[in-house]
Amino acid sequence: MLIGRPSCLSTDGTAARVACRGARRSFDRASSVADCPRSASTPACLTQSELQGQSAADDADEVTNMHKGSCLCQSIQYELSAELGDFGYCHCKSCRKASGSAHAANASVDRNNFRLLSGTDTLREFESSPGKFRAFCSRCGSPIYAYVAKTRDVLRVRLGSLDTPFGKTVKAHTFVADKADWDRIEGAAPQFAAWAPKSVLDQRGTLQGEGESS
Repeated sequence: MLIGRPSCLSTDGTAARVACRGARRSFDRASSVADCPRSASTPACLTQSELQGQSAADDADEVTNMHKGSCLCQSIQYELSAELGDFGYCHCKSCRKASGSAHAANASVDRNNFRLLSGTDTLREFESSPGKFRAFCSRCGSPIYAYVAKTRDVLRVRLGSLDTPFGKTVKAHTFVADKADWDRIEGAAPQFAAWAPKSVLDQRGTLQGEGESS
């Protein structure tokens, strides 16, 4: 009786990232589980229910830790359990001051998907304008996230603090009217004097269309 296609486990029992194609092909041709190739140096064969269980466990791990990040001195470390939203480059004066660069790069995530692993003693907040808070490391100065009081359940994570690949590309340049005179914007991303339309870039957790930028 055919039990199920094999998956591959390393010798310590953890799921292998690369499928053992040869073992699977051999198993597909087999008429019984006894024909599944096994040895001390080859992967074990899983039943279909075992394979599904392992796959679900791997998926759960990936979802639980979508991203990790930290500050420059490593005092603050965090992880995200959800994917970040789209992002743009904000060239307003406040974001330039907060980032110490030509622009800020921030993306949204729900606060309940942000977990602070360490650094509660060094994380500080500064109210840069009424109802707008910027969180940073008081030891090294790294910006970590920002939020506004009216949507405090949504954080704007500073992408430069990520330690894991992000993968998305910039959607727009905003507040270009406030950019530094030495900043030369290149690339095909659209530019806007102030806020970008939400149809181009939806900046959750900001005062988009109302006031200060991200």
